[in-house]
Amino acid sequence: GSAAAFMLDELCHAVQGGRLVDEIRDWLDEKYQLEFEEMFVGDFEETEGAGQKGSKGAKDDGLDPQQIPTDPQDLAFLNGTSDFELPGELRFNIQDAESHVYVKILPILSSLTRNNREMLIQQLCPMFRLMASLSDERIGGGGLAEIDAMLECPLLMPSTESSGMEFEDLSATKQWVVTSSYFFATCWVRELVNNFIFAADTSTPQASAITSSSQGFDCKDAQQKVIERLKALLIWKRSF
Repeated sequence: GSAAAFMLDELCHAVQGGRLVDEIRDWLDEKYQLEFEEMFVGDFEETEGAGQKGSKGAKDDGLDPQQIPTDPQDLAFLNGTSDFELPGELRFNIQDAESHVYVKILPILSSLTRNNREMLIQQLCPMFRLMASLSDERIGGGGLAEIDAMLECPLLMPSTESSGMEFEDLSATKQWVVTSSYFFATCWVRELVNNFIFAADTSTPQASAITSSSQGFDCKDAQQKVIERLKALLIWKRSF
């Protein structure tokens, strides 16, 4: 895990230093965007229309019908039927954001596979950092619009209750999962802020020129989302 994370950091430095030819950059971009989605990102069901799959279950379980995971194991965390018996919650949504994906922090840390629990999760932030560097227009990328969905998406985390009053009643394993979830979620949000803070800067003409892309990246919208992510960090700091 740590070796893979180190390799990703070294690749990131190579990209930022302009030491890679375009063909290698394109290959890395395609490879790691695909791997990131497969490892860390979950999709929500499409719920437009009365007959769409998932709407009834969302109503019965008290879940947001717009945020029903397509992965049945992730859905089990939300409706309380997971074999791990630690309730989950989609946390830190940004108001009015139409997220189509979420980050799987709780499912990875509660995995029965040691590689996922202890090694895979360590690659979350380094891999995203590499993706952001490959997308950054300042160093030859196509623009952060390629990955800006990550800025607004919620995190599948342990529920608020299991992180609060009920924490002392949890087993040692579940306490580890809860505390580790907050640790990696904090690292994730800091990574988002670090990579989008320049793109969210509306004070200089250079920033506006860089973020005004044909891909629909909105500089002021990104600024508001960065602020919301900073608020999340403050909430965690006050809670622990």
